[in-house]
Amino acid sequence: MKNIKFINAGAGSGKTYKLIKELYENIRDGNCRGNEVLVTTFTIKAATEIKTTARKKLIKMGLSDEANNLQNGLLGTIHSIGVQLIDKFWHYSGVPKDVRVMDEADTNFFFHQSIANIPTPDEIETLNRLNAKFDFQQFRGNGTFYDEEHWQKDLLEIINNARSNVIHTFDESLNMSLKTIQLLFSDDFNRTFNTQLLEKQLPKLIKYLEDLPDLRNGGRKDQISRLKRMNINDLKYSELLTLNGSNILCHKKTRNDLPEIEELIIEIDKLTETGEFYQDLKTYLGLVFKLAQRSIERYQEYKKEKGLIDFTDMEVEMLRLMDYPEVRKELKSTIKLALIDEFQDSNPIQLAIFIKLSDIVEKSIWVGDPKQTISGFRGSDPVLISTIVDQ
Repeated sequence: MKNIKFINAGAGSGKTYKLIKELYENIRDGNCRGNEVLVTTFTIKAATEIKTTARKKLIKMGLSDEANNLQNGLLGTIHSIGVQLIDKFWHYSGVPKDVRVMDEADTNFFFHQSIANIPTPDEIETLNRLNAKFDFQQFRGNGTFYDEEHWQKDLLEIINNARSNVIHTFDESLNMSLKTIQLLFSDDFNRTFNTQLLEKQLPKLIKYLEDLPDLRNGGRKDQISRLKRMNINDLKYSELLTLNGSNILCHKKTRNDLPEIEELIIEIDKLTETGEFYQDLKTYLGLVFKLAQRSIERYQEYKKEKGLIDFTDMEVEMLRLMDYPEVRKELKSTIKLALIDEFQDSNPIQLAIFIKLSDIVEKSIWVGDPKQTISGFRGSDPVLISTIVDQ
C-alpha cells in the first residue's frame, strides 16, 4: 500500500481532532489547496464538523482563500462522494447519469419484507421447528429468553455480509460452514442419541431431587419443573446440554447418590456427535443460505425493474472506475490529499477503494485503529481480499 500515513487512534482518543489538524496543516504548508482534498467520514454530521472547524482554523491563520476553496473539496460520506464521482465519470461507467440510489432504509425494508414473501410455508415450518429444537436464546435486561425470530436474524446477517463482500452465490459459503461443523463437533456423526436411556433415568433424577431436603429452595424447584417439562419425543438440544452443565448432574453428591446417572452424562456429552444433530444443523444452514440466495436474486431483479442501484453497487462501480487510465489521470490532477476517517469500520469494498485511491493521489492519511481493520478482513470474499492485498 503506497503513500499512506496511518494515525492510530482508538476510541476516545480524539480521531476527529487529529484528522482536522492534518487537513488544515497540509493546506497551510502548501501540500495541497483547499479544493484538492478528499475527506471521507461515516456520517454527514462528522463531515460537516470537519469542514466547518477546518475552515474556521484556516480563516484564523489568514488563509481565507483556502477556507473558501475547501467548499469545493470532496468532503462527505463514502456514499455522497461516490454519487459525485459516478455522476462526473458516468460516461465510463455502466450507470446512467443521475441514476437514483436506494436509501439504505429502503434496502433494509426490502429484505425484511423478503423474509415474509420468499420462503414457502413448508420452509417456514421447518425453520420454526429447528429454531425451537436448537432453542436459540437472546439476552434481555432481566435474563435470556427463547428467540423465536433467530432464523430471520441469521438470514438477514448472511444477506448483509454477502452484500458487503459482493457475494452472489452461496454454495462455497455453505460448504465451508458444514466443514466447520465437522471440525467443531465430529468427523463422522455416526452415533444416535440414546433416548431410552434418558427416558429411564429422568424419572429417577426427578424423584431424587424431590426427596432432597430444602425443597423450598427456588433454584431446585425450577430445576425439577424444567425436567418435568422435557418431552422425550421432542427434545431440545439446549435442554440436554444445559442439563449436563448444570449443578443437577455436575454436583458431586448427585453423582455419588445416583452412580447410574454417569452413563447419561456421557451420553449427553456426545450429543453433538450424533447424526441427527448434524442433519438438523445441515438442514438449518442449507435452508437459510438457500433463502439468502433467492432473496439476493429477487433484489437484483427488483433494482433492474425500477432502474435503481444501492450503496454496494455504487461502491463496486467506484472501484471499477479507478481502473480507467483517464479517471486515474483526472483524479491525480485534481486530488492531492485523501483523508480517511474511521477506516477500521470500512467494509472490504471501501478498503479496496481507499487503497486504489492512495495509489493515485500524492498523499493519503488514514485515521483509526489498524488492529480492528485486520480482524475485519476475516471471512471476507477471497477474490476481493486478494484484490486489496495485491495493491
